[in-house]
Amino acid sequence: MKIRRKSMALTIIALMVGAVLILGLAQLGRGAGAGKSAAQGQKHDNFVLLIDQSNEMNLPYGSKALKKSVIARQLANSFVKGVPDKIPVKGGIYMYGILAKNPSNTVIRVLKVQGFNREQFEDTIKNRIKDQTGPSSLSWALKMVKDDLGQVPGRTAVIILSGGNKSDPGKPSQEAAALKKAYGPRVCIYTIYIGKNKDEARFLKGLVDDGRCGIALNADSVDDDAVMRKFARSVFFNTL
Repeated sequence: MKIRRKSMALTIIALMVGAVLILGLAQLGRGAGAGKSAAQGQKHDNFVLLIDQSNEMNLPYGSKALKKSVIARQLANSFVKGVPDKIPVKGGIYMYGILAKNPSNTVIRVLKVQGFNREQFEDTIKNRIKDQTGPSSLSWALKMVKDDLGQVPGRTAVIILSGGNKSDPGKPSQEAAALKKAYGPRVCIYTIYIGKNKDEARFLKGLVDDGRCGIALNADSVDDDAVMRKFARSVFFNTL
């Protein structure tokens, strides 16, 4: 009888230990799944800002009559402020509209794609993005981005801040199509138009529509920091 009771006690202990192990493994599994889900929720791993500072951006715009070039810099800085905290992301900054004989020199890679540092990006926009005197060169900016992204893994949001691009001697629509062809769903184009001209707005929206992702906005819709933060978050995540 004593032997039988001892055997039953050992069996109960074994079952209890087994239950604890099973519960622990289940919790670990749920934790691993949660981590995987969080990583999958991030839409883009990188972003690049294409900031128009061409001569067509010297015109005043808005109730404060600021130059379009100044507004583009303000919006770029506001976006940088709105990049969500504590996510793995890289970023880059390009300025276009530089007066130069060689078309490839009409764009400056101000900050190559690298680990995002908010203070560094804010300082770069403040100190290195300046008014230029050349025509718009968005076509060459898109070409440069296409070449550069070959060395950048992951998914990239291309964000264009432009006054309409009517003076570009190139073919930006073709360059945008080439960018999408090269990287497919790994690249998504967003545009922020600073202006009121319907044809210019339609042109920028066309870049987004042809790419089948992203969104086309007017500067007036994101001129508030809180709204821009929501937009910035939507670039990286599906939910606000």
